[in-house]
Amino acid sequence: MHLQLGASNGTLLDGSESWGEVAEGALASWNSGMTNMRFTVIRDSTSALGYGNSANNVFFSSTVYGEGWDSRTLAVTLSRTNSNGVRLEGDVIFNNNLSWNSYRGPLRSSTGGGTLNDFRRVALHEFGHVLGLGHPDDIGQVVSAAMNSTSSNTDGLTADDIAGVRAIYDSGGSVTGGVTLYMQNPVS
Repeated sequence: MHLQLGASNGTLLDGSESWGEVAEGALASWNSGMTNMRFTVIRDSTSALGYGNSANNVFFSSTVYGEGWDSRTLAVTLSRTNSNGVRLEGDVIFNNNLSWNSYRGPLRSSTGGGTLNDFRRVALHEFGHVLGLGHPDDIGQVVSAAMNSTSSNTDGLTADDIAGVRAIYDSGGSVTGGVTLYMQNPVS
């Protein structure tokens, strides 16, 4: 994942010194739940931003590659696949028109009113989409999950999130040596 999040304006509420530090922690949370797959990080990447560049860009932007944000969207994951369904790229864009910080516990209010968006819980959610997970509540599941379609007081991965990613990547044993993993269609 090419982390291109820029500097935070000082220490975040959870004590983190940068958005990149928080993103790396979120990726490590997913890594700890999987046996046969691992995210890797390029800190402060200088890769060109662009959909279709085969780099997994992670960044803040006032638009989604030139398209405006709707009033409800905190972040998006854009995945590109080839004609065989092999995933080639997963960009994660955070809406920088919103108030952000990083904290644990229930959702908080911002000083200007509304929700103070927790970067870590949104990053966990979006990185789940990179892995191929969908929203369990969109298909009628009633579960506590970071992958539900709206931000909630759930501030970490849950058993449902880990079960979903293990269903995609883990067959019960460890894979030794080098392997190439191709992500297919999202599952819940």
